[in-house]
Amino acid sequence: MTSAARATGECCALRRRRVDLEHGRLDVAESLAEVGGHLYFGPTKTYRRRQVTLPPFLRELLADHLASMPEEADALAFTAPNGGPLRAENFRHRVWLLALEAAGLPRSQRIHGLRHTRAALLKQAELQWMHHCASPAIVG
Repeated sequence: MTSAARATGECCALRRRRVDLEHGRLDVAESLAEVGGHLYFGPTKTYRRRQVTLPPFLRELLADHLASMPEEADALAFTAPNGGPLRAENFRHRVWLLALEAAGLPRSQRIHGLRHTRAALLKQAELQWMHHCASPAIVG
């Protein structure tokens, strides 16, 4: 989900009814925060709903994942092993740090940092594409 550049709390609060696999979109409308050991569902940080387009590979992965999840419209798309809401700190320890280790990356890398990495990679790809299109070797 971080490929779709979403905040962790928004991913943890995503409900099935807000996933449109047919059109490859997510309706981001709420977030999940933990304060003093209690979980709170509420609006996004900007208090705005938005549509997020899923890249095809993520659409397929999400479809496979949701096939194993409860089908109720209000069911969370991502849950803890016990079926309850996914706590960001537990995810960090159970999944994220293991993934960093497997990738040979420093434990200091934060999930949020992926949003910035993605933006930089997209900008780099755009610049390469623009340079390629401006090449005199390309004949239309």
